[in-house]
Amino acid sequence: LGGGLAGETFTAVGGQTGRFKSGVIHNWALSAAVMNRPEDIVLKDKNLEPIILFYSFELTTPQLIGRHLAYFGERYSDDQLNNMSVDVLTKKLMKVNIDNGVKLKMFYIPKSDDDTKDKQVNQTKTPQDIINDIESYKIRGFEVVALFIDYVELMEVSSLKHKGYGAHGGEGSALLKQLTKEVRDIAVMYKIPVVSPYQLNDSASKVLLE
Repeated sequence: LGGGLAGETFTAVGGQTGRFKSGVIHNWALSAAVMNRPEDIVLKDKNLEPIILFYSFELTTPQLIGRHLAYFGERYSDDQLNNMSVDVLTKKLMKVNIDNGVKLKMFYIPKSDDDTKDKQVNQTKTPQDIINDIESYKIRGFEVVALFIDYVELMEVSSLKHKGYGAHGGEGSALLKQLTKEVRDIAVMYKIPVVSPYQLNDSASKVLLE
């Protein structure tokens, strides 16, 4: 995408808690949406429309759209965002995209939250689920050209062997290593860049150094 993120790569953005890692990758995604024109992206199937896919396992739809709007200078408080319907938020998002020349569509998949007003919440749990989603978008006429996941560490592994592993110690490191491998495999399978922030705890530091 614009020479910034290469296909078949997995980029991990590491940092301590509260350092705005998810905000950084969100800004990267929005920058890619602004800087890249769909007609400049070469796809095998020219009938498909290129899109960026952004998963969040932390934020709801109002929070994601709020960050999107804030990127372009339109800021709202959490209370204001939560008092807006999804339809109103979507209209604001579409308008700010047009006003700021956003060329490449970005689809948000928010976290699953019983309190969210959005019924299209994120039921994705594993990397295999993401593969299924990508194939589903393809059926609907869209080709995912970049994938952002906030956070990989909040997902579950597809591997049955690793599903029973604990989150700490040696098992925690093995679990995160397998999860990272499965996500990296998506980048290779679809020849797209995949980006995710990581909390720099002992397990993540070990996996990223490897």
